[in-house]
Amino acid sequence: MAAPRRVIAVLAALAFAAACADGGSATSTRGPVQLDADAQLVSPDRLQLGVLSCHGDPEVTALSQDDGQVRVEVTSTVSSPGDACMDVLTVALDAPLGDRAVVDVTSGRRLRVERAAG
Repeated sequence: MAAPRRVIAVLAALAFAAACADGGSATSTRGPVQLDADAQLVSPDRLQLGVLSCHGDPEVTALSQDDGQVRVEVTSTVSSPGDACMDVLTVALDAPLGDRAVVDVTSGRRLRVERAAG
């Protein structure tokens, strides 16, 4: 009974890999994408953002900063079906983040900011 389970597991892994591969039926679009709900403050004035794309060449297309918040929009290429990974983008701020909120312009959500240990 263990052998059929292994075969099923291998077939499932191959199906997943095929779905994530860049096959001929995949379509790609470039536009604003949502950010992961968490950001990391890697230095007082540098944010690291998780971008919900995979090898999509993300770039900041809008960044506004004031005393209360930092609003960021990221554009990236997203494939459908998409790969199972996330891009990471580092954003330099004009001033230390301090207590300001970080908002994803695309989703309208406020991101949780983790402070790097140091």
